Amino acid sequence: MRKILILLSFLMPFSGFLQAQKSTQNQQTAERFFELFQKDQRSQYLALCDSAVKSKLSLAKYNQYWAQTQEQFGNFKKVQSGSSEIINGTEVIHLICLFEKMSRELIITFNDKGFISGFAITVASTTSTH
Repeated sequence: MRKILILLSFLMPFSGFLQAQKSTQNQQTAERFFELFQKDQRSQYLALCDSAVKSKLSLAKYNQYWAQTQEQFGNFKKVQSGSSEIINGTEVIHLICLFEKMSRELIITFNDKGFISGFAITVASTTSTH
């Protein structure tokens, strides 16, 4: 019994390390996705997405979505900061993005295989620590 407890005490921190490493990797993937998305490198950003996102994001929808985004917020300048959280077992990445006219929050969700399962651009939270 004591050996099991000792083993578990070594594995618990390692498990946390692996989760943090996966989160960092997903944050980098989210940043890469948005970089490719705003440059309209369709085949490359879709390669980061699961099949549901691929089937819903037609070229026409992309063009409409991005044109509306640029009209409202101006041209994209940079990702200012990012953070992640787990909501109901799903990793959610929050990126604060600077546009010419204002900041917006890009929210990207990941499935359990590390593919992007959804994304949205919303009002950047003023109370957020992201």
